[in-house]
Amino acid sequence: MSMQPAETYGLSIVKHSPGLLSASFPLGRAWFVVFASSAEMHWSKMPRKWGEPEAWSFPVVRRIENEGFETFVPRERRIIRFNGRKIERVIPLLGSYIFVRFDREADDWGVINPVDICGVHGLLRNADDLPIRVPDMAIEKLQRAEDQGAFDFTRPMSAFAEGEEVEILEGPFAGLIAKVRSCEPRKRAKLLLTGLGKLEIDPSSLRKRD
Repeated sequence: MSMQPAETYGLSIVKHSPGLLSASFPLGRAWFVVFASSAEMHWSKMPRKWGEPEAWSFPVVRRIENEGFETFVPRERRIIRFNGRKIERVIPLLGSYIFVRFDREADDWGVINPVDICGVHGLLRNADDLPIRVPDMAIEKLQRAEDQGAFDFTRPMSAFAEGEEVEILEGPFAGLIAKVRSCEPRKRAKLLLTGLGKLEIDPSSLRKRD
């Protein structure tokens, strides 16, 4: 699968690359990368107890969550034809990569291995055999993009309406309030900044004003 969408949102994943995102490790929880079996990354209805609501997930992701870890898998949605019918297909945007959040100093992240969790190949590590940390900002940008429908090819509508006020979150204009001139799905948003004129920006760098 092409990695271009992730690179667009400030993230590049290379398996076992010692130079990848060589960030320091502050105390507390952080995001790391797990590589899983592609056979366990299919969108499935999860088993449930009587009275529980219906839930869908990727099987290996649910197993990781059952060990007490927070996960994030950006998802792409498309309409495909199957046996003459149109159905919605949900696939992981980054293939077999899963983001898992834990405290490297306090949590028992050693259980994230092929023996303890079926479908897991392991954590991506650097040359020092330490888990590769992903900056929170990269995850937040992917989460915003997903929330705004950047990876949802079943929705024709944009996340922002013409005339709506938005806050710019990143770049030289961070913190400023702008008005949306136009924003087509999966294209740069056209904004109007009071006193500064027109601007085009990645929608994942915007947030609706409360």
